[in-house]
Amino acid sequence: MLSKLVGWAEWKDVKELLSPQFFAVMPPRKIASLIKEMYGNFRNEDLFARAAGEAEELCRRFGLDILIADEPGVDPAPSVGDLVLRLYFGQLFHGSTTLIDLRTARFSSNQDQIIWSPSRLVVEWDKPFLMSIRALYRSFYTDDDEGFERALAQLHLQSVSNLFRKHFGEGDQRAVSFDLDEFRATFRQILRRCKDEGIELHRQFGVLGIYLGTLYDHLESLGGAYDVRRAAEAVMTGPEVSRSYDIPGNRPRHPHIPPAKSW
Repeated sequence: MLSKLVGWAEWKDVKELLSPQFFAVMPPRKIASLIKEMYGNFRNEDLFARAAGEAEELCRRFGLDILIADEPGVDPAPSVGDLVLRLYFGQLFHGSTTLIDLRTARFSSNQDQIIWSPSRLVVEWDKPFLMSIRALYRSFYTDDDEGFERALAQLHLQSVSNLFRKHFGEGDQRAVSFDLDEFRATFRQILRRCKDEGIELHRQFGVLGIYLGTLYDHLESLGGAYDVRRAAEAVMTGPEVSRSYDIPGNRPRHPHIPPAKSW
């Protein structure tokens, strides 16, 4: 099943993150759980529809001019780095699901309309894990050092605090350049330290790494520097994205979502 997943994904970051080095810090039962979860999510049309609905509501609420559609536009997307950054943080801070494919190739345009055609890689977050990740990001971008350490403790990662701070970057995060190789290097350091100290990572840590890797892939390809703090601040506040479409008979009919394909 793993070889099918990696082969279908068709991008090197998934292969990198779903590697023996990553699995070395997870017990076999969590490895099996992660693979089963990702495979099941790929096949779950209702989950994908719900994730697309949450993403659409997020875009409407925060003024992200993005249309989610199966068919890409006829033109390449313009440089949308700031928009993609807000989409990355917004999906984490609002709702319970995330469409994790933010690669450049998944964005296009029709005239002035930005179109996002993500693959079917979707995650429904474990709530305690998601709450800890939100607390980690929120505390970092509000300069709350004590809150940052508490969030790491909730994830059982307080002993690798220095590596996470290195991963998040120094300075005020107002002009950040993205380097995928540097991301991989710091991610490997975190994995090695966890293995050395006998720390078991949450099974969805790898999914978060893939999601972040697609962001790096996109922004590195565009080049330039980005105000990451501003992007995070723009979407960290506000009420949760509504999940009214979870009610039977009230799920949106999404015309752009394709049926699941066989592996």
